[in-house]
Amino acid sequence: MQPGRFPYLDLSFLSTVGNPAALLEVGMFSVREKRMISDAVQTVLRSTHHPELPECEIAFRLQVQGAGEMSWADIRNNGAVKTPSVNPHNEAQDGGGQ
Repeated sequence: MQPGRFPYLDLSFLSTVGNPAALLEVGMFSVREKRMISDAVQTVLRSTHHPELPECEIAFRLQVQGAGEMSWADIRNNGAVKTPSVNPHNEAQDGGGQ
């Protein structure tokens, strides 16, 4: 990917969620953060204008591996997650609010 190709995909908010290293120790991302990431991925996929993509919401699964063995996140398109699981530690680390 060329730098600047997707200037609207700004994930800098991840550095503002308190102590980012703490997120990696006990899991990753609050529900709000996962939804923001999902929206950004949806935007990037849609911007490709690929003819095989559906006109409705694009289904995807993004697996993020953190620095620690127990640090990971499974992020899916928002429409696929009806009742998100909540990790109280991740919610407390989210400085962006609900």
